[in-house]
Amino acid sequence: MNTLPPTEQPANSSFYAIFQRPFPLETDATKRVLVSALFGFCVAAILLVFTPFGLSRYQGEWKTPIITFYGIITFSCMMFNYFILEKIFPKYFEEESWNVGKHVSFSLIHILSIGTVNFLYSHVVFSFDFHWLPLLRFIGWTFLIGLFPTTVLTLLLERRYWKQNVAGAARISSTLEQQSLEKQAPSKPHSTVVPKLITLIGTSAKEQYELNPASILCVQAGDNYVTLFYESGEAVKKILFRATLKSLEEQLQTHSNFYRCHKSYIVNLSNVFKVSGNAQGYKLHLSDLDFVVPVSRSLQTDILDKLQHIERA
Repeated sequence: MNTLPPTEQPANSSFYAIFQRPFPLETDATKRVLVSALFGFCVAAILLVFTPFGLSRYQGEWKTPIITFYGIITFSCMMFNYFILEKIFPKYFEEESWNVGKHVSFSLIHILSIGTVNFLYSHVVFSFDFHWLPLLRFIGWTFLIGLFPTTVLTLLLERRYWKQNVAGAARISSTLEQQSLEKQAPSKPHSTVVPKLITLIGTSAKEQYELNPASILCVQAGDNYVTLFYESGEAVKKILFRATLKSLEEQLQTHSNFYRCHKSYIVNLSNVFKVSGNAQGYKLHLSDLDFVVPVSRSLQTDILDKLQHIERA
């Protein structure tokens, strides 16, 4: 019997399936700026040192600033692609649906936009005759040359991330299973102490919900509302109310088992019974929920440590 969750299934080898494999999308703004700056610096440095593409024949007094501007164009194109295209096509850049195919496509967009703008910049600066055919030929060759290394590098990274995350998820799942078995072992008589309830308040003071903290599974952010999932008897119920995830995080901060593991989720770590993984990162499994809770890449090490030391529900 196959017990692996879908995110840990052996990868399908069909061409289409390969490009549908999950892949991490870099969402951190600081890292995006740093990556763009690094690429811009590398382009400028290579052109200044080696002066390829006939740049060595140009000996004007503005040679250094002119060549350096290629790096500035590289930086600007990547910044535009990272921050403006994401605003124009938000559905395309959804983190949960980002995959190998999208990453390859986005990398090629970087390559093509940088190459095209630098081509047009060269036309203006060096005043050569402009024709559409050379531009289209240049774009075509740039695409073909960039496609193979971009695809190979993406697939290598995807396999590396996948192996790391599946292995890490398996280790912590084993720990959680052991903790669960220890919890079920004969111990002291069950306490009859009535649990202390917590009151969660929405944007409107009229929206107040009193719950046992231990029954809360997770909180999911919407556009201008949150959905709270909690256990009631043998069923999982949910409450939809107007609030921000930040406000809920502040209201739950006195309970150490609640953790904001993702920009859209707060999870009750005490109710996590399993962790799975894929190239995008870790996924948390909670009893009776029909979905898994994602973990931001920057929080993966932290959450594994917390799961190992949290008191189990």
